[in-house]
Amino acid sequence: MEERKREAAGRRSAQASRVFAWEERLLALGSGENLPADTSGVLIAHVRNASDQAIYDLEYRWLIADRPHPYNTSRINHPLGPGEEYKVEFRCPPDKGLDRFSVAVFFHDAFGIPWLRRPNGDLEEES
Repeated sequence: MEERKREAAGRRSAQASRVFAWEERLLALGSGENLPADTSGVLIAHVRNASDQAIYDLEYRWLIADRPHPYNTSRINHPLGPGEEYKVEFRCPPDKGLDRFSVAVFFHDAFGIPWLRRPNGDLEEES
């Protein structure tokens, strides 16, 4: 019985487990980057859909210092197809440190199941 539950959970998350997210950080001071003065840095969030089906309702949730609610969100209004990658930039306010921010990625798989990829890479089904 327990093995069947694990197999069902594996099938359920098969597509979502092939959606990857990572961060890139550009610091404003001393980085050699040409960043505007109204930011302490830029957090670039990447998502790659390595699955064989599109994902939908892609949303970047910008988090600050482990707070449960997003500081800000960025929504993408089109599907992310198989093999496609998308990135968005978040300009960190000058009064906040870039190191305090991270990003979680929310999406629906091809079956309409909602998923959240956390900043540490964990994947969980949203309820």
